[in-house]
Order: sequence, then C-alpha cells, then structure tokens
Amino acid sequence: MKKINLILLSTLLFCCLNSFTQTSQQIDINNINARVNTKGFLFGDPNNFLPGFEAPKGSGKHSVYIANLWLGNATNLAASSYFIDTTDFYNGPLNNLGTTDPSVEAQYNKVWKVTKTEIDYHIGVTTGVIIDPGYVVPSNIADWPAHGNVSMGYEHHLAPFIDFNNDNFYEPLDGDYPDIKGDMATYIIYNDYSTHNFSGGQPIKAEIHQMVYAYGCNNDEALNNTIFVDYKIINKSTSTYNNFYFGMWSDIDIGNPTNEYVQCDVNRGCYFQFNEEATDVNIGSTLGYGDYHPTQGVVILAGPYKDNDGSDNPINEGPNGIGFGDGIMDNERLGMTSFMHHISGGASPWLRLPSTAFQLHGIMDAYWADTTHLKYGWVGHEPHITVNIPARFVYPGSSDSYGYGTSGFPQASWTKDNSTLGTLDNKSVGSMGPITFEPGNVVELEIAYIFAQDNTTTGVQPGKNLFIQYVDHIKNLYTNNNISCSSTTNLFENEQQNDITIYPNPANDYVTVQTNNQSVSIVNFYSIEGKLLQTSQLANTNKINIEKFQQGIYFLEVISENKKEILKLIKN
Repeated sequence: MKKINLILLSTLLFCCLNSFTQTSQQIDINNINARVNTKGFLFGDPNNFLPGFEAPKGSGKHSVYIANLWLGNATNLAASSYFIDTTDFYNGPLNNLGTTDPSVEAQYNKVWKVTKTEIDYHIGVTTGVIIDPGYVVPSNIADWPAHGNVSMGYEHHLAPFIDFNNDNFYEPLDGDYPDIKGDMATYIIYNDYSTHNFSGGQPIKAEIHQMVYAYGCNNDEALNNTIFVDYKIINKSTSTYNNFYFGMWSDIDIGNPTNEYVQCDVNRGCYFQFNEEATDVNIGSTLGYGDYHPTQGVVILAGPYKDNDGSDNPINEGPNGIGFGDGIMDNERLGMTSFMHHISGGASPWLRLPSTAFQLHGIMDAYWADTTHLKYGWVGHEPHITVNIPARFVYPGSSDSYGYGTSGFPQASWTKDNSTLGTLDNKSVGSMGPITFEPGNVVELEIAYIFAQDNTTTGVQPGKNLFIQYVDHIKNLYTNNNISCSSTTNLFENEQQNDITIYPNPANDYVTVQTNNQSVSIVNFYSIEGKLLQTSQLANTNKINIEKFQQGIYFLEVISENKKEILKLIKN
C-alpha cells in the first residue's frame, strides 16, 4: 500500500507550455501575485519600471514596487536597486575559481518554477500509484538545475532535489524530483563575480541560490498573504570578509507611494509601512487602496549564524534571533540587527539612496549616507534628535523592550509621524550582521513578505493590528518547524489498481464515476490553478454534467466512504 500527497493548487499545463527560457515568473498560488526575475530582482519589472507585488491578487493594486538582497563589507559589496542594466549581479553559479563563463550565464538566465501539484503527480506516475501512459515530465521538473558542469569546475550539486534511487544524479524518469518549499516555488542561481555597476564595490565572489515560495492556504489567512524568500549564499572566493552584513532592501509602495510612514518592530524582527490616515487615492495609472488601508512588511525569520564565541548569548543580545538564551553554546542565528530607511529626490543628502559600497555598508550598519551614525529620536540625524544616543533601529515605536538597539538602555517610544518628516516615498533596509564570512562558508537567510488588509474596518490601525497578528503567527509556525497548509493537502491511500475511475476521458458533456464496491458521495472539480469549481453530490446516478467547463485539464477529488482519490480529467 502506498501513500501520496496531492495539493490541488497549481497546474501541470502551464510549465508544459512554457519550456522556453523564462526570465521572470509569477508566484500566484495564494492572495498575492508576485513577480520573480533573474539576477535576484524581486517583485518588480525592472525592464518596464512597473511594480510586481499585486495584493490582493487580481485587484490591480500593488504594495511592493521592487526588492533586492544587499551583502558585503565596506569594500567588497554587492547590491541592486531599480535598474537591471546597472546591477552588481550576474546569472548562474561560479566555478572553483570564483568566476563563470558567458555560456553558463546564458544557460542560467532563467527562473525555474514548479508546483507541489506537478511534483506529487510526478511521484504518483513514477511510483505506479497513478496510471497515466501518456505522461510527459513537465519541463520545469525535467530541466531542474540540479547539477553543474563538473568538467568546467562547477559544483556537481546545485538546486536541491530528492534522489529517489540514491544514485547521486538527478534523473526524473527514475522518480527524482525538485525539493521545494511551499505549494509553488521559483528557483534562480546568480552571483557577483564581475564589475559592480551599482555599488562600485569589489566582487565578493558569492554564489547565491534563491527560492521564492508560497502556500495556497484558504484556511490560514496569514499564510495566504505571505511570500517567503529563502537564500543560500556561498563564499566561492579565497578571502575572509570581516564586518560582513546582509540586508533586505525594499521599496514598499502601498498603492499611492507618496503618503506612507515607515516603522519597525525590534522584538519581532520586522519592518513595515502603512499609509497616512486619509483616503489612499489613485495617482496616474497607479491604483490606491481607498479607505481600507493595508500594512505591508518584511519579517526576518532567520539570519546568519553569529560568529562562535564559546558561550550561549543571552536573549537581550538577540531578542529577534534564534537560539539566544536557550542553554546551547554557539547555535545563535541573528535576526534583524538594524533597520534604516531613505527616500528619493529632494531630501537632505544624508537621507538619500546610498550609491557607493562604503555608504551601502554603512546603511546596513546603521549609518546614514553622509557616514554619521543614527541617533535616537525625532528624525535620527543631528541636530534633530531626542537624545544623543547611537541607535540601530529607526522608528522602533516601543518595541525595543531590551534596549537592543541602544546599547542595552531602553528608550521612550519613537515613531515617524507628521511632527517629524511627514509622509514620503520611503525605502527600507532590514539588516543582519556583522559576521565573519570565510571561504567556503554557506549562509542561509529566510525572509517573509506579509500583506495585511482588514476589509471590514476603515482606517490605518486595523491593517497594522492584523499585520502584527500575521507576523506572530508566521514566526510561531517557522520557529516550531510547522509551516504547512492542511487545506491544500489530501492524503489518500491507493492500491496499485484503481478503485475509482472516470469515463469517458477525455470527455465532452458528461463524465461517469465508476467505483469498485465503493460508496462515492462527493466529487469536487478543481481547475489547474487549484480553484474549486464545482461540488457534485452523487445520489441516484454517477453521471455528472460538465458542459459548462471550458476545454482543458481538471482535477477531480473523488471522496468515497473511506478514502479520497485524485483523478485527472481532460475536457474536449
């Protein structure tokens, strides 16, 4: 007897029709429709200068314009902002010399996208649980970038996969498949080996693996409004980098981008933006959110491991990290260790977007663009400060109960409002560090982008309250290694022979459910996107009218007295 886990929330057809190179893909399994590009550009369209984080999906409204990873120290640093032709990043893995080849760059100018539905169906067919003589392995499973060209000095293992027969090679026809997180995931590999067109910094020779994923989870609103970003960063150089930081830079634009405040929550390890208390109106072709204001934020779930120091660091040294004060020595992972913001155009020079490696590193280390340290209160820059105390978090509210950002001395609440700089087009950087990044080191980061909108109550505060609830829920799931979506999973046991069949298949107007001494009561019809289209209660007949369905592929969840089975139906 065999068991298979099928998630009814995606499509086999999409990837089969898109075997050509895709330099961008959409993560659209839940309430968010987020664009993912090559070279690490998240959520926006850097070629056409358009936002790409639509929330809610189908609304035409966007809460994030673009986002990118920053990493490095004051000399060796890689980053990007808006323009794909002036980025510090390049496509593909690095060889054992820390370089790459133009042919490899071209090969990896692609975003791979795969879904749990594809994988589970693939498992079913290759293990014999599902009988499908015409099955063709979808291209994004068949072409998964599992291996590098060893003869050219690249690593044998690249993108993660499940090696079904343990032969150390990725062979989908033998049952191997991509090892992804979530119900839908994208995967890219990129690096910073060559000229740094944005920062002017020296190359780190870092190889970056990025998986963006999401869960389609109708019974968990927090998961259904979250996009996760997982990074694996490898030092392929022979150099040791001290005072090394990682930053998540985001241009959060909640509808109209000109009327937003920025804030962070130190203990929760997140930063977020929200509109002023007024109608968020349209600006040109950009749609505003009206009077039901969302909050959009970024949560650092897990940062790099802290450098070993032979002790169990107490929680006040990392209140938003992992492993602090747990009695175990040298297992601490940093969370958000600083938070800064900046704006574009017309602002004081110290508040503008940094443009050099030294300035970019400074932002991640809580220094303004003019190299002065952040000070606590008011606008955070002398002489406009509340107290002359160096700080690591701008606008933390009252969230820093340990004084983590002020050398262990908690301060009064500090938020941004009209008494400071007013509402502006803010850009934000939540950072993690410093660490020592040694040759061969592998650093993993886990980030979550969370959108929260209360559609029942107008105003800004309901969205902020909901965002904090979502953050607590997601962090709890992550900390307990319990991120999953029960509403999208159907476990069923299936003998090698089929107990339930449907015919004709392909079908035109009607389909009949035939059982082997099973009492079938319900048949659920799902689209290839995972949307429930119809529920049929079977009583006196097992014949179901499907005239209203368009031509295409559908999944049928057939529920009998003691099991569920998933069958594929083709509608002519």
